[in-house]
Amino acid sequence: GVDVVSLDFTRGETLDLVEKYGFHASKTLGAGLIDSRNVWKVIPEVTLPIIKKLNSLNIKYRVQPSGSLQYAPWDFDNETELKTHVAADVLSFAKQKL
Repeated sequence: GVDVVSLDFTRGETLDLVEKYGFHASKTLGAGLIDSRNVWKVIPEVTLPIIKKLNSLNIKYRVQPSGSLQYAPWDFDNETELKTHVAADVLSFAKQKL
């Protein structure tokens, strides 16, 4: 059977829908809070309120990427030229997102 249902919380109104309609108590919600569509780090000011809301709803969940990371660059540590770039502090590739 299905134990986990994964939803993307980086786009749309997913949190509002879960709050309005609830989530099945026998399932685990795969809360896609880590944006898999870009190379930017997670912004705590965006994700923490969602986590707090999920906690208040007493839903069994796990934090995960919003989708597959197969098309994201693999590892920022391998990008030696980017480490001195002005955007280096906000970059997060697949390995860093996990």
